[in-house]
Amino acid sequence: MIFELALVLLIFSLSSLLPEDRTVLSLIGAMAMAYVFKLLQPSDLFSSTLLRVIIAQFGLMTIASLLREGRFYSYILARFSRNRFFFPAVLLVTALLSASAGKYTVIFIVSATTFIAKECNFNPKKLIVGELIVSNLAGASMMSGSASSLLLGAWFSFSFSSFLERVGWIVLILVLLLLPLFRGERVSPAHIPLENRVLAATGILLLILVVTLSLLGLDLPTVAGLLALSAFALGGKRTETVLSDVDWSSFLYSGGTVLMAIGLSRSDVPLFLRELVGILPLDRDISVFLLAFLLSILIDDLQVIALLISAVDEGSAWSLLLGASIGSAISPIGSIATVESLSIARASGIDIKWRDLIRSSILLSPFAILSGLLWG
Repeated sequence: MIFELALVLLIFSLSSLLPEDRTVLSLIGAMAMAYVFKLLQPSDLFSSTLLRVIIAQFGLMTIASLLREGRFYSYILARFSRNRFFFPAVLLVTALLSASAGKYTVIFIVSATTFIAKECNFNPKKLIVGELIVSNLAGASMMSGSASSLLLGAWFSFSFSSFLERVGWIVLILVLLLLPLFRGERVSPAHIPLENRVLAATGILLLILVVTLSLLGLDLPTVAGLLALSAFALGGKRTETVLSDVDWSSFLYSGGTVLMAIGLSRSDVPLFLRELVGILPLDRDISVFLLAFLLSILIDDLQVIALLISAVDEGSAWSLLLGASIGSAISPIGSIATVESLSIARASGIDIKWRDLIRSSILLSPFAILSGLLWG
């Protein structure tokens, strides 16, 4: 038990220190689970949990890429530039897209923001910070919102609608509390047409279908996967470009991390973690929430879920998801989407430091923690 836990904590710590190597590290961790500790079998590559997560993530990433190829993100930001509430409007759209298509989409939104900022003549740093915060929060509000939500839903067989019922309303309150912090920025109106109306319309239609059919009770991974594959028939010559937009590195990272979660569930680590949570002189749900919140400030929220998911029951699982998502929202290294987005911003000459993100997110923390404690 000690060696398995030590390995996982080492892998997760190195992933935070060396974010560009997260994928390799997660795959090394999965192989160690299989060949060193004998906790994984070849058949686990076809386990229901792993397949449901990666199929759904592939489908959602493909839909997000369709929107990028259609230049939808830049188009919608330009449309909002004519609105006096530009920043709040962009943040609400970011939250909606992150919840429905996955917070991975914030990478595309940040890229579009760096582009539109030159057209609209404003400093994008503040808006990007807001986009990162609301995207990480919104990732918990739907099963499609993040790899963490997908893993939780697949692990406990939660329905799509249960995420909205249990966590969605809290996320909505937190996002609305954030909006006043990002008001008052003046921008110049810009006009950016859609690059490809067919691809953009296809992406929006598929996204609406995924959410609608999932709310009606159909299986999210099946729906997202099949609809994404059907999109390639309409992609024509742009199909190759759409596939190149899919973040395969994040895709493999998620797969390796899910395999580590499966391996951990067969060790004595969950029992140790349950006893550790029980030591805290608080309600169990609150203890899980606080532990997940603190850990996700230091490591990726998916890693937090992978570490603790086999140590909690169905009731505490929601506290785990909420704590991990809120912690990742206030940390520059708490989410792989945040790390990649900050890298894109730096490549565009926008240097967002830790203090820039923490300065805005720290005001959210008291409300977030209070919401989590009251909810628990």
